[in-house]
Parts: sequence; structure tokens; C-alpha cells
Amino acid sequence: MTSKVNTDTASKKAFSEKKAFFQNYAQNQSAPVKSSSKYALQPTSKRKSLTLTERWAKFNKASEAEESVSISSRPKPRISTSYTKPVVKRESSPETSSLPHTSSPEPNSMVISASSATTPPELSEEAEMPTKICMTRNCFAKLSIYQSFKRCHACRAKERLKSQLKRERAKLRMMQDIVARNFKEEDDDAEMDDVEALALSGERGVKRKAPPKLLNELEGEDLKKAIKIMKTGVARLVTDLATKVPQQTVNSNLTEYQNATDLYDSIRVAMGSANRGSFAFIGHHTIVPVPSINNATRAEYVSKDLRKIVKLPFNYHLPISSATHPQRSNEHVMRFKCNCLNVKKVLGTASQQAIQPEVACGGRIKVTVSDETSHPRFMGQKIEVRVRHDK
Repeated sequence: MTSKVNTDTASKKAFSEKKAFFQNYAQNQSAPVKSSSKYALQPTSKRKSLTLTERWAKFNKASEAEESVSISSRPKPRISTSYTKPVVKRESSPETSSLPHTSSPEPNSMVISASSATTPPELSEEAEMPTKICMTRNCFAKLSIYQSFKRCHACRAKERLKSQLKRERAKLRMMQDIVARNFKEEDDDAEMDDVEALALSGERGVKRKAPPKLLNELEGEDLKKAIKIMKTGVARLVTDLATKVPQQTVNSNLTEYQNATDLYDSIRVAMGSANRGSFAFIGHHTIVPVPSINNATRAEYVSKDLRKIVKLPFNYHLPISSATHPQRSNEHVMRFKCNCLNVKKVLGTASQQAIQPEVACGGRIKVTVSDETSHPRFMGQKIEVRVRHDK
């Protein structure tokens, strides 16, 4: 308001100064101005003289023109263009048609309401609202862009159901883990039977028994225990079945047996039937080789079994010879000397010990391990045992 008053005062002052100037100019028009310049004023006789009234009217016209230019140069009010008015067709009702027609304001009008320019008008029911697609996969439901959810109501209900089921399954697994832990801590046989039943039924939280490992997969103490158990079992079978092996299969030439147990049983029966007499035994069997055990190592294992299980009287730590023959199917041969007739030393005089000579047996034990290539696809390991016992 203060700036408007200052503007009016300045305009009035300028108007009074111009008025005084023209009055002085009109009084001095009677005296001609002499000048050699072509831009100098012409004599009064050659110019059209204007009366004071005409000059006053001309001044007023110039002042009005100057004011109109200053008004047009003023900055126009800003109108928000963030909202575009949609084109909506409205049907004229009888109530609105009876009202007098009011003309719309001109576009160049200076009076503009800021609230009407920024407030969007209400849309009709026929106007289509902007929508967006549900973010769930394979769901194309339309949602309003003004909603804060990214999924439709049906998809959100499914997610809530899935979350509830997930929490219930987590609680069930926790209870099963607690039950399994309690079963594991108890030492009662009945409870351990229940644990095994749960393991067979496939319930979660119960540890199933690990599958048995192969002999080549064992290491250290586990391997030693497994070999000891195997030898003990074979020794028991040899003891039980020593009298059940038929006599005619013992002295057969190069008899093939199904496994090491049958071979050891036959050797044991042959030793019992010989009655410290001379006999000869030849037998072999074939096994599937273990990659970590070569023919030489297998021959050492067989010689130990013959001494500890079959009880053949020889020293397996001191072989007569041990050699490998690559040209003969990678064959490895170990020979041992029988010492069944050695006389034990007894206490006596030095002369008696010098008179009694040590008696030695001429028996020989031969262990041969070679590659078996008779099968077209698989290679085996052939184990042959020869025992010759002299009287």
C-alpha cells in the first residue's frame, strides 16, 4: 500500500513539472530563435501555431500513453500449470439451462484468482481414473495410482496366508528338534528304539544312521579295527567248519574257491588230516582289487592271514624271497620256509645242548598275487597259495 502512494505522488510531481515547462514555452514563442543549424526551430510564421488548449490536450494524451505502456510492462501473475484440466462433456440439465448465460472472463484479464488456478476441478464419473498393474507375477489386476500398495488385495491375502503357514512350520520344526535332542541325550533302550523308528519314518530332526564305509575308505584306527574284526570272524568260521569240508576237495590240483574263507578252511583241513605227514596243497580265489592296495601289499596281507588265522608254522616277517614280475601279469611272489619241526630248547647241561641238533622242516609256502584279466570289462586280483609239507 505504501509503494502505491509513493508512485501516485511521483506521477503528480512529474505532471506539474511538465505543465510549468509548457507554459513557459508558450510565452517565449513570440521571439524567434536565430541559428545557422538546420535542426534549429523554424520561425513562427512557417510553423503551425498551437493554442494553449491544444497543447494541454496533447500533453494529456502523451501522459495516458505513457501510463498504458508502464502498466503493460508490469510482470504478470504466475499461474500454476501442474494440473491440466480434462475435457469433460456435461449434459445440460433443465435447472442449469434456465439460468442466465454468464460470459467467461477474457484471457487478457488482469484479475485472476490463484486458488482457482491451482485447485483441480472435480472429475465426473465418466472420466477414467489412472491405474497401475499389480506387481505379483502372473497377476494383471489394476490398481489406482493413489494406493500405496504394490499388490492387489487378493495377492496380499495370499502372502499373509503363506507367512502364517511358514511360521507354523518353523514352530513344528523347532518342536521336532527338541524331541530329537531329548531322545539323543537319553540312554534308555526303549527311547533309542523310538528314535530309530522316527528315523525310518523320515521325520525331520532325527539323524539317520550313516551308511557303512568300504574298507578302502577307512583310515587309521578304524582300518585296524575293521581288519581285526574280519580276521576274528574268519578264524571262528574256520574253527567251526574245519570238520565239514569234504576230504576229496583238499588234494585237488589248483582248486578255485569262491572266497578267502573257503581257501583257508581247506588249508586247515589239509593240515589236520596229514598228521604231521607230507602233503601238498594248491588253491586260489579271485577278488575285486582295491585301488590303494597293489599286488605286493596284498601278498603281505595274505601271508599274515595264513600265519594268524590258518596257523601255518612259518615266520611271515622273514620271507625267503619276495619279487615282482611285471612281464607275467604284474605277478608278485613271496616264498616262506616252514618251521614246524623245530625242537624247543630245554634246560640242560652244555654238553647235552651241544649233542642235540636243531631239526628243521623242508616245507615251503608260496603266496602269489597277480592281475586277473579274464573278464572283458573288469580286472580282478588272483590270489594263489601253495603249501608243500615234507615229513
